[in-house]
Amino acid sequence: MPKKIIAIGDSFLAGSELRDPKTTWPALFAKHHGLDYQCLAQPGHTSQYVLRTLFESLQQETESCFYVLHWPSAMRFEYVDRQRDTWVQINPNAILHGNSESDTVKKCYYTYVNSLLGDKWHNLLMIYSALTTLKHTKHQFAMTVVDDFLFETDFHNPDYVTFLQDQCRPCIHWFDGQTFADWAKRNDFPHGAHGHPLEAAHQAAFKYFSTVY
Repeated sequence: MPKKIIAIGDSFLAGSELRDPKTTWPALFAKHHGLDYQCLAQPGHTSQYVLRTLFESLQQETESCFYVLHWPSAMRFEYVDRQRDTWVQINPNAILHGNSESDTVKKCYYTYVNSLLGDKWHNLLMIYSALTTLKHTKHQFAMTVVDDFLFETDFHNPDYVTFLQDQCRPCIHWFDGQTFADWAKRNDFPHGAHGHPLEAAHQAAFKYFSTVY
């Protein structure tokens, strides 16, 4: 039996726009089962962040835990700033909205490097890495995604992508076959000004998740 639930992801698990960040659906699940809860999610972050944070957590946890991993937008990316030796996140929303994040590196990445095939490949690789690692530990886990296009097969599906899809798909938790965000919209749950599902959606997601786990 796990002693703690650990959530890693982006704003959907961090509780952005909720009155109380501790009322996300994983937090409600932990409270319902009398388990400790640790949220390592950070708004706006990337799949690279999720994977790094998972590996760091696995190094620290000595007792069995239940990990909830929410894989963020596949278009987000991180690179290492060699001058500071730190990870720097780049986000397409910054460029679309023309804010201060739109520097030369980021514009170059989204203009010349980023692609849907690349997004599929890199993000599925990270999910697969987390999946194969967790299967060799004592920990339990559940995974959700923001982008269901990672598992679409009508485009950008060479055999190496299909292999990863087949390996990862059975371990992704869906809400009535949808992502949490899409499910919340289709069920007309209230959303915040920045598009995040609010308390009612998280309460319903907790109940839905509880029927499966």
